[in-house]
Amino acid sequence: MQPGAKREEISLYKTVSRQFDKAAATLRYPEYLLRQIKACNNIYEFHFPVRVGKRLEMVTGWRAEHSHHRKPLKGGIRYGSTRTRARSRRWPR
Repeated sequence: MQPGAKREEISLYKTVSRQFDKAAATLRYPEYLLRQIKACNNIYEFHFPVRVGKRLEMVTGWRAEHSHHRKPLKGGIRYGSTRTRARSRRWPR
């Protein structure tokens, strides 16, 4: 890194977004279609019990759906102690 350069926070969403934009620039599709494919269309929030020892804890999970232009949808269930709704909208791995 250059002296005095500002270090950018590493973000999976930003990285994948840049990769998408780079690839999309080589395609001959209308801009509106590329924006629709890139968008996170739905985020579903749900709660489910998990047994921890002898007690039950409620866990919150999210499913983000991208790319409704093609079925089945990419996405998955995301949950964890550090997971948030905003982090779940990121592009699936």
